Amino acid sequence: MNTTYIRNPVDDTVSPLNDAANPIYISSLDMVPGINAEECAALAQVTELFAFRSNDYYLSLIDWDDPADPIRRLIIPTLEELEPWGHLDPSSEHRYTRAPGLQHKYRETALLLVSDLCGGLCRYCFRKRLFIEDA
Repeated sequence: MNTTYIRNPVDDTVSPLNDAANPIYISSLDMVPGINAEECAALAQVTELFAFRSNDYYLSLIDWDDPADPIRRLIIPTLEELEPWGHLDPSSEHRYTRAPGLQHKYRETALLLVSDLCGGLCRYCFRKRLFIEDA
């Protein structure tokens, strides 16, 4: 079995992809072993607007020989994200945000968003606007 290694951009260490004890969070497509330089350049305009972040475990699940792989489509950006569609705030969360990380939409409940970190930033996420600096 071949092992794929990845360089951690934070401390410059090299470890096997999918080392469960030490997950690596990747926020640049040029660090993704299955993305070539041409594809990375083509997707740069997407990642300039919508952040990319994944961990090595999710990346290890992708069948890189299948462009329609469901995990790939879940976390790897596509040019289709630049097409105008819908609203960035489909559930009107902005209107109900009382303080950063606190939403109060219903009288008897409140929602605390205690972290802005995810294992990966899903391409369909309805909170995508939270990861856009100018939003």
